[in-house]
Amino acid sequence: MMDVRYADEVFDDLRPSVDWLNSRKPGLGFELEDEFYASVAVVRGRPYSYAVDHTGLRPLRLRRFTAVLYY
Repeated sequence: MMDVRYADEVFDDLRPSVDWLNSRKPGLGFELEDEFYASVAVVRGRPYSYAVDHTGLRPLRLRRFTAVLYY
């Protein structure tokens, strides 16, 4: 499995998004957080399953939310 290191900006983006979604519908932000970490687990298990895009990174779209995990 691939090791994961998070850029500081990840949590600068994730935490306010979780809080905002929870303020709109209790628990929804936690669902985003769960999906984010589930996506990280997918990347750890299959890091080369996604193609490199024009940014030079590999994007993985979260299924339910309009967010992309770049690695």
